[in-house]
Amino acid sequence: MMMRKSILKYSHCLLTSAFLLGIFFSSAFYADDGFGAMAGRMTDGVAAITKLLQGIALVAGIGFAIAAIFKFKQHKDNPTQIPVGTPIALVFIGAALIFLPALVKTTGASLFDDPKTAGDVLISEGSKLT
Repeated sequence: MMMRKSILKYSHCLLTSAFLLGIFFSSAFYADDGFGAMAGRMTDGVAAITKLLQGIALVAGIGFAIAAIFKFKQHKDNPTQIPVGTPIALVFIGAALIFLPALVKTTGASLFDDPKTAGDVLISEGSKLT
């Protein structure tokens, strides 16, 4: 039992160090052509993560809306077991998650004047590090 804990402890350390070494020695973060190019490659990853999170929010919102339908059915069958506030909260959470990508684009259009790039994560020309 004690040996298993030490093996798990050392395997976590080994995996963490391998991950950090992979980040530091990967070609995406290697500053061969300057810090500006390295920053550009890093912001490309941030834009991809933003789109991924917006997609996850949409799918989760649809899931919450479907769960709210089932909770309304459960409340109808047994109102003492499921309070009516539970499905109503699920509907509001689902609606918020479904409209989150549109909210990000609208907020981007109102904060930044260029509606073509609203909602995109970009680095402006004035902030290049080269």
